Amino acid sequence: MNRELAETLHRYQFIADAKRAAALGLTEPEYRSMRRQSVQKFTEIIRGLMQEACTEDPVSVLPDFAASICEVAIAEARIAAKEAARREIQKRLARAGAP
Repeated sequence: MNRELAETLHRYQFIADAKRAAALGLTEPEYRSMRRQSVQKFTEIIRGLMQEACTEDPVSVLPDFAASICEVAIAEARIAAKEAARREIQKRLARAGAP
């Protein structure tokens, strides 16, 4: 790989990381640290699933793993939506009760 291409890829990755960090309210170094920890955690989980399934192929456990991630994401989104709705209702009730 030539040097110019490597620098372009590095800049692209930095910009992508900075955007993701900003979306999460983190600095870029905080984001990279969090991401590194997440990757390690997911790697351990996948290896555990592979061990349980008695397989050497990580792809064979990915559908189950992806389904679990979706289930957790949906559950968390529902919790967040209920909390946001509760706050909005309280805010509107407070406004309605004010003279």
